[in-house]
Amino acid sequence: MSFWGIVSAAILALSLFFAPAAHANSKYAAIVIDGYTGKVVFSRNADNARYPASLTKIMTLYMVFEELEAGRLSLDTRMKVSRRAQGQAPSKLGLKAGQYIRVDDAIKALVTKSANDVATVVAEHIGGTESAFARKMTAKARELGMRRTRFMNASGLPNTRQKTTARDMAKLGQRIREDFPEYYDYFQTERFSWRGRTYSNHNNLLGKYGGTVGIKTGYTRASGFNLTAAVERDGKYLIGVVMGGRKARSRDNHMVKILDDAWNRVQPGNPGTLMVKAPLPIEKPPVTFAANLPDTSDPALMASLDLPGGASARSAQRANTEFLPLEPPAEEELPLRRASLSEPAVQPQPQNSAARIAKAALREAAEPLEKVGNLIAPAAHAHTGNAHGAAGSTRTGSTRNVALPPPPKQQPSLVGSLFPPESWVIQIGAYRDPAQAVDRIREAMQAAPGELSNAVPVTVPVMTGDTTLYRSRFGGFDELTARNACGQLARVNISCIALPPSGWSAASARRAPNNG
Repeated sequence: MSFWGIVSAAILALSLFFAPAAHANSKYAAIVIDGYTGKVVFSRNADNARYPASLTKIMTLYMVFEELEAGRLSLDTRMKVSRRAQGQAPSKLGLKAGQYIRVDDAIKALVTKSANDVATVVAEHIGGTESAFARKMTAKARELGMRRTRFMNASGLPNTRQKTTARDMAKLGQRIREDFPEYYDYFQTERFSWRGRTYSNHNNLLGKYGGTVGIKTGYTRASGFNLTAAVERDGKYLIGVVMGGRKARSRDNHMVKILDDAWNRVQPGNPGTLMVKAPLPIEKPPVTFAANLPDTSDPALMASLDLPGGASARSAQRANTEFLPLEPPAEEELPLRRASLSEPAVQPQPQNSAARIAKAALREAAEPLEKVGNLIAPAAHAHTGNAHGAAGSTRTGSTRNVALPPPPKQQPSLVGSLFPPESWVIQIGAYRDPAQAVDRIREAMQAAPGELSNAVPVTVPVMTGDTTLYRSRFGGFDELTARNACGQLARVNISCIALPPSGWSAASARRAPNNG
């Protein structure tokens, strides 16, 4: 071979060496995060713009759940099908203009069939027009911290301006479970029947990859095969996003691989972003302490909550990990609701300031007190007898009013009254019915008596839209004990989010934004 032939061959070899691999996938992006902490465990192209396809419907469902929570929709609400909805491209149910579909069926159709006609019905019912609804979706994305996402429709059908990132989709997957635990189980729907036809969920990990709890697939020619998956087992919780797969099977296999690889890189019991239906302060099985349950039918208990800085509960809105401060248990007398009370044989030995406050609140005041607010989180009172069951269970036993210690003359900073502001808090649910909030706390105390023995159980009222929700929480932890408590609760299928001081006390220092 001549000298120039050798040079040419060398140049060709170098160019091939440095050239991008022929099989490189320009649509690919992926991320895995610890669902409890939000920590990134694996990331590839996670901030690069991608087409969401039907992952868009996760946000559509977020908006539906928000309407349900606010009481503007019910699961039985009938939504009318327009001509525009009828004309949407597949995948769809084949709805006809003039028909109606219930919200419950619409949710299942979006989760399983990924029906585009249903997405448009939902968008038009909530937003008036699909474009107006898409603007609301984008605004909500910004509120949730999804900075690189824009929605142009409710379905994910092709639109060159509709973009997101793997990181943003992971954040949405995390928040939708945190914010709407009472509706999140819809993402585990494996089959849905509609007018004689049965549709299977496209998420192939459900029932096949251990611990999968959701959430959604997506595909268009421009996007490739997308998947957001959530997996919870052994006290660990991971959220994975894969975008741009060439085939559904290769996408699923890659998701399993990155989840498997990530599993050994996270610790059980990390702070989480989960909530479940929750209750008020309750009982600890070993020492049989039960919470003082308020009669929540009393409208006075629904008065606006005084917050530091002048904010009220009626102006407080859910924002990125912003939570209302906790009310001190000694600020109000609340009647017990058919709870059998007596002194315990053994008093607990509090080991921290939170537990000392709870113990002090167990003492009955000599005289009844006047209500001074809308405290929905009185301290626990000792009792014997059967522990309260889950929401909806029958409560038996005698009832008597118990007065709590008198409130201070000045309304204190509500943060420090129950436990120090540097404490960690865990949250296990958010409910429209305060009794459900109470029942969930009872379940948690029975499931993790050791981890919760020195914690202060509370419920926190918060307004979302026109609806009051009651968040079930325990406070007074340090980081390690909060993580351990969430880990133990996760092992018995009680979802839990551990909040650092900045996560639950920050909202008390400023007025929450009013999003109209």
